[in-house]
Amino acid sequence: MTASPFVLEYDTAAGALVSVRRFDDPDEAANAVLALERRHRDTPAIHVVMLTGESLDSLKATHGTYFRDAPDLPGSLVAAAAA
Repeated sequence: MTASPFVLEYDTAAGALVSVRRFDDPDEAANAVLALERRHRDTPAIHVVMLTGESLDSLKATHGTYFRDAPDLPGSLVAAAAA
C-alpha cells in the first residue's frame, strides 16, 4: 500500500477533530492546507495539519492525539478520507 497525504482540521479548544480528507496528489493536499489556513486565520484554535500514512488507521496509530475523541469516526469523516 502506498502512503497518501491526509489533511486534518483539529479544534484545540474543543479537543476534537473537525475534518479529515485523503488526497492522491501531495500538491493538492498542500493547496488544501493553504486554503484551510487562510479560512481559519482568525480562529487560532483550529489547527490544520498534513500527515502522510498508508491509511486512516495507520494515522490513528501514529498520531492518536488527533483521534482520541473519535475512536469510530463519523461516517462523513470516513467518507471524506476515502475520497
